[in-house]
Amino acid sequence: MAQRSHCSRQSLRFTLVTLGVLALLGTVTPSASRGVCLGDCNADRRVTINEIITIVNIALGTIPCCETCPAADPSPMIVPITYITDVIRNALFGCPPDNGPSVCGDGQVSGVEECDDGGTCIGGSNAGTACTADAQCSGNGVCDDGSKLGYVCTADNDCPSGRCVRCKTFGGDGCAANCTHETEIDFPLVSGVATGDAVDLIHGTSGAVIHGDVLTIPVPFAGEEKLTVGRPGADGRVPFVVKAVSVHIAKVEVSTLGEACVRAVALQTCGGTVFEADGSESPSCGLGFIETNCPSDKPCTSTFGPGNSASGVLGCGPVGLGDVDLHVTQDAGGHAGNPGPILREVSGAGPAGSARLLNSVSITSRVGVDPDFCTREEPLIPFGQVSTTMLTTGTACCQLQNIDGKDGLSTGPFCVTGTPFNC
Repeated sequence: MAQRSHCSRQSLRFTLVTLGVLALLGTVTPSASRGVCLGDCNADRRVTINEIITIVNIALGTIPCCETCPAADPSPMIVPITYITDVIRNALFGCPPDNGPSVCGDGQVSGVEECDDGGTCIGGSNAGTACTADAQCSGNGVCDDGSKLGYVCTADNDCPSGRCVRCKTFGGDGCAANCTHETEIDFPLVSGVATGDAVDLIHGTSGAVIHGDVLTIPVPFAGEEKLTVGRPGADGRVPFVVKAVSVHIAKVEVSTLGEACVRAVALQTCGGTVFEADGSESPSCGLGFIETNCPSDKPCTSTFGPGNSASGVLGCGPVGLGDVDLHVTQDAGGHAGNPGPILREVSGAGPAGSARLLNSVSITSRVGVDPDFCTREEPLIPFGQVSTTMLTTGTACCQLQNIDGKDGLSTGPFCVTGTPFNC
């Protein structure tokens, strides 16, 4: 899709495509955190047989989690089997050493960290260089959380409910963004199925619904990918990424009109940010089919870490995850024909299992049928341009105002509501 500062009909449809994918996928069960000595209910740095019994009862749901044992996994109310394994290991071999406070991203494995690869400068004139502290990075940064996730920033005030970082940690290489070990999880899409009236998809299946001026066309998806998932931190948040090479979406037949191809893209932008301060997408670069000469103060840099097409967080703590409801609007310009910026509003909070991520894909369509179109062997070039969208398990809506050169004429909002993961 073209890099445009306005939300065209195509980009509206694409927003709904990408918002719908995460909402309709399956479940993931990450391992538990080692933020404390797992299973040590009385904080004496030992795990006894009675404490193991307590943990098992928590897993069975016969006793409450964290009131009975504060050292139980802070994220789920149902303790995964991998967590119980860690508890038994601590009982047999002792609690892991407590080396004091740790700073994820400083390049030193300390405290409760399982790994620490340092970070990468994002947003400024030395974007793309390795770092271990914000002070080593010059110029702008990127909002690392909150309602402006992925936006260019200069200070924390630019990132409501988030923070502005310059030295950013990434996952995908075995060490997650919160300095825990990663696990790859197969994540097949539930193949899309159209409703009987052929105007929607059955809830729980994958795909998109194209809302045109006259027609409404459901477009089912089929395929698979892998999630590269860290372990929960002390706050119950689980970072994860998607490697572009792990995503395989089958060719999509768009009714009788033709075919479409959706491919994950390991995004690079000028500065490594996702969005500029005005909400427009940061210029893509270095992808082989988009020629963008980045300015010297914003070098071409991987946005989600090398090779990653998406980056997100799963909230498995008792409070779930905030900022999971998304509303995207744009003024198409009406009679004047001058479209305004894309406005993104996030709000609300979701239960345990809620997730959100930023995801980059290219989408290309053609008229007619070609058996060689959209095969794995076909090179990316000259495939369509890239768009990056927030996906969420909450409710996501998109609306265009003052369309078709007419003041006061709007379309939408079109909304889709997701389903939380199983923590």
